[in-house]
Amino acid sequence: MSKINRSHVTQLSGVVALLHLHPLSQLVTLTTDFSQLDDEKFHHLKNKFIEAKSAILSYLNNPSNLNTPINPYREAQYGFTGINTVRGIALACEDLGMDYALLHKSHFLGVDDINAHTWIKAFSFAYYALMDYVGFECRRTDKPPFVALGKTYTPAMLEREYSLTFSAQLGFKNTYRLTLSHIGEGDGADGLYDATNANDTPYFRFDFEQHQDGVWEALQDASYCTALACDLSEAQVTLALDYLKDEFCRGMLEYKHHKRTCERLSNVHVSAEDPTVITTAFRT
Repeated sequence: MSKINRSHVTQLSGVVALLHLHPLSQLVTLTTDFSQLDDEKFHHLKNKFIEAKSAILSYLNNPSNLNTPINPYREAQYGFTGINTVRGIALACEDLGMDYALLHKSHFLGVDDINAHTWIKAFSFAYYALMDYVGFECRRTDKPPFVALGKTYTPAMLEREYSLTFSAQLGFKNTYRLTLSHIGEGDGADGLYDATNANDTPYFRFDFEQHQDGVWEALQDASYCTALACDLSEAQVTLALDYLKDEFCRGMLEYKHHKRTCERLSNVHVSAEDPTVITTAFRT
């Protein structure tokens, strides 16, 4: 493959010209690509695409993820498409190219792996966001969402705790820590999870802290139970942390305080239409 010359591109039209010659995944590989193009939003979307591409590639290239257990119920519901493991997705990317395989080849619903589907969805979203911004018209293939079959809450799920440290870059109290964990909340009596009730659901709670004078301090009015069930996959947890962080920063910039934003984020949940989407949109 010949070397792609990106250094001369100073306008979005130059990116479009190169897209006529190269797939996006080959064209955008490094955060330093298109360094002569002075467009902040382009570079933001470019970097988001690189992150999404890196996430799905890391998952597909991890040997421990490749041999997905075959789910006969899933095959019976969605039909056998010839691909029912993560290894099959990885081979499709090798044979057909990453962009075509993930966006058009198959819905991969025979693959019973929520992490793989979550990263594919994130890749698709970042891909089309960048394409739309530069003004490149490309074909879109409608793909039905992945639907998990059944729910099981194990003790290990309830013991998980995740944290994310970030800087809101606001110029004041700008280093924060977000924690997502289960502290016993659910749909049962007094808002507590009842493991003996098969219809009950345990939920994650988020907490925001700020780093000040060398110590972490809990932010007042920044700890809420969410509508995120504790059976989230690792990929869904990563997306949830990013979503909570981004919305927190956006709220701080808009309102100069976190209380209103955190109240709204208590409604954060997995979309009923698409389990690879984290949202606070109204739930029916």
